[in-house]
Amino acid sequence: MPDRLSTEELHEVLDAARWAPSVHNTQPWKVKVDADKFIILPDAAHKLVYGDPTGRQAFISRGIFTEACIIALGHAGFTAPKPKLEGEAIILKLSSTPKLGRDEDISALKDRFTDRTVYKKMELPVEVINKIKEAWSSSDVSIAATNDRKIIEKTAELTRQALSLAFSNPDFRKELTDYFVAKPSAPYGIPLSTLGTGKLKARAVKQLIRSGLNRKQEAQLEYERWSSASGLVFILAGGDSKPYWLESGRAYLRASLELQKLGLSQATSAAIVEAADFHEDIEKMLGTEKRIECVIRFGLGQRKRRPSGRLAPEQLLVT
Repeated sequence: MPDRLSTEELHEVLDAARWAPSVHNTQPWKVKVDADKFIILPDAAHKLVYGDPTGRQAFISRGIFTEACIIALGHAGFTAPKPKLEGEAIILKLSSTPKLGRDEDISALKDRFTDRTVYKKMELPVEVINKIKEAWSSSDVSIAATNDRKIIEKTAELTRQALSLAFSNPDFRKELTDYFVAKPSAPYGIPLSTLGTGKLKARAVKQLIRSGLNRKQEAQLEYERWSSASGLVFILAGGDSKPYWLESGRAYLRASLELQKLGLSQATSAAIVEAADFHEDIEKMLGTEKRIECVIRFGLGQRKRRPSGRLAPEQLLVT
């Protein structure tokens, strides 16, 4: 069996992997195929200068996409060992194999979406928490999941504080609202329809956020969104550099897909990851010495699917 992807197989892989989530739905990745190497490269066209100054969130996003590619490659009959980092490139060396990918993983990848609304309260059985924790584990990166109300409330309050600080910067506000898009089918960005405010109010919110007139209200609304969570997922890493960001992204996607399979709504925020030392307060509450790299809230939200647009498979390829 050849270790190279056919054109049809490559399209199949990218058609699934392109649904991977990313910061502001920027999709900061390009793909190059060289013989038996599947290479994931950065796409700096949508670099977030103010929202992601270290590039951490873009790299984590590429880690998420990497895991989506690994899942889709397995479904197409190819396996890849642990991704290799060469500078900014993430390299997967392919080997042909009987199909390993599960249909439920591909379905979950294509069906998952970010639900930014306020959730309804629900009780979480301990089995749910354990399933999420077990979605990924290694010596470098692990998943913590909790329904502890003290941790949820503290995370919600720190998210409010972090966004209050961020919204005080007009450049941050402009960059953020540049990624608000009116049409859900737009290939990049955050559809206004996913904000859970209704079409007319959503359009007004975009202008209000950019002007800074309602920054306190928006920060408070984000508090309410996070406070409404029935549980939280924390991706924890033993370090804070690109190899850890890559694996954190991979773990994030596995946790996200598990939430989708469990029928739970989900949303994420980088506020306490990126703002000052806010993450340290939560790490103490979790009793961990690892660094928080990603946070997901989950619970009972809207079940109407509101996906963000994505680039077509052929648009992801470079030669």
